[in-house]
Amino acid sequence: MAITPKIIGAPAGVMAADIGWPLFFSVSVLGALPGLALLWWLMRRGAIGHKTETAPVPTD
Repeated sequence: MAITPKIIGAPAGVMAADIGWPLFFSVSVLGALPGLALLWWLMRRGAIGHKTETAPVPTD
C-alpha cells in the first residue's frame, strides 16, 4: 500500500474545488512529468523494460 495517495487525497479534493478542475488537472500533469521523464531515461539506459531470458528447461 502506498501512503502518498492517502496523505494527498483529501487535500487534493479541496485544492481542486478551490482552483477549479482545469487548473488542477494541469498542475497534476505537470507534477507527473518528472516521473515520466525518469522512466523514459531509465528505459533508454536499459535499466528497465528489457526482457529477461528464462532458464532452459531440462529435457529427459
